[in-house]
Amino acid sequence: MSAPKEYWDLEKCLQKLRSDDIKMQDIAAKHLKAQAILEARNRTSQEFNLYMEEICKNIHDFCGSHNRNERMGGILLIRHLVDVVYAEHDLHLQKLGRYLQKIIDYRTDIKDNIPELAAETLGHLVQANPTSADIFDRQVRLAFQWLQSGTRVEYHLYMAMLMIRELAKAAPTLFTEHVHNFLKTVWVGITDAKPEIRETSKLALRQVLVLIGKKKAQHSYSRLFKMAKREIATNKSSHIHGAILVLGELLSQEDSTQIIEVYDEICHIFFTHKDKGPALLKEAIISLMPRVARFDPDRFSKRYLDVCVRHILQEHKLQTVPQKITYTALGGVAMAVRENIMANIPAIISVLDEGLTRNRRHTRVATEALQCIAMLAEAIGPLLGTHAGDLVDKMIKNGLTSA
Repeated sequence: MSAPKEYWDLEKCLQKLRSDDIKMQDIAAKHLKAQAILEARNRTSQEFNLYMEEICKNIHDFCGSHNRNERMGGILLIRHLVDVVYAEHDLHLQKLGRYLQKIIDYRTDIKDNIPELAAETLGHLVQANPTSADIFDRQVRLAFQWLQSGTRVEYHLYMAMLMIRELAKAAPTLFTEHVHNFLKTVWVGITDAKPEIRETSKLALRQVLVLIGKKKAQHSYSRLFKMAKREIATNKSSHIHGAILVLGELLSQEDSTQIIEVYDEICHIFFTHKDKGPALLKEAIISLMPRVARFDPDRFSKRYLDVCVRHILQEHKLQTVPQKITYTALGGVAMAVRENIMANIPAIISVLDEGLTRNRRHTRVATEALQCIAMLAEAIGPLLGTHAGDLVDKMIKNGLTSA
């Protein structure tokens, strides 16, 4: 971080850290970090320890506050002061870990950005002292305790998955011994009634799959696939949606022998459920279609491409799924299958032509249509030109954008 042009004193930093403007709070935390680095150079070790003690008292108070702005300020202070290295650095990190624990334990709305920021700060804290497992062990135990308690506490499920995602990223070696437990426990979050918890669980799973690597993950892929089928069989919409998210992550593991063997079965699951369930499930399936196509473009083109494009176009016209999703899916599928999309180009062009009929109220729709055209152009190159003459005229009349 480059040093600020001027340094704010402690009181001014604390005042700005109580602001309801997160950008201002972050600037204040950076000022205090820069000031601390300067003080470390100019003071004796004993003097600097006293200086940091004064700052830590304020962090303690901020993290224990019921005021949201102060708790946010406390997180940002921890996030930046982790990097201030001095003689008592290890003890300093342990202290910051205890302060952060107050934030983690404080139940807040999962739509607030405090849990996300607190989890990211935890990862930064663990990464700053990789030789000490104390903070990692304490937090990973807490995360699994919350997931396996048998009592559904929304905040605990959400926070636990955030913590696991960041701990797996920050300390992959330490997390390795917890992989088996996580793959059993992830279903608690990924089938939860709250979409936000399911989405966060998916991201935690993604990070763990990155950690274990393809060579060691084949057995894990098979287990996850079997569990996904079991959850789909419950016929509960949240369980089906969660299972679809898991299958989407498995399809990201290219060249996996296990997934290649069950590829047709996965496609069958997707196309069986494409018209069922709530809007969120439909959105997930359409959003994942490019990934399904990308995993095995030849097989997808021969067996599933036509039905896939028809389905996306149908949902686009019915507006049951946001048009940003349908346009992106059409472009993504085209980029996966390349020239194999040609038979479907006239139908896609027709939809794009409608999207480019733009007025002031539909500027965003037109922009998304332009982005889809750009993806088609990348997919099939000059072949698009024979079909897109009218589109070019309409694009010029509407005014090209930076899309």
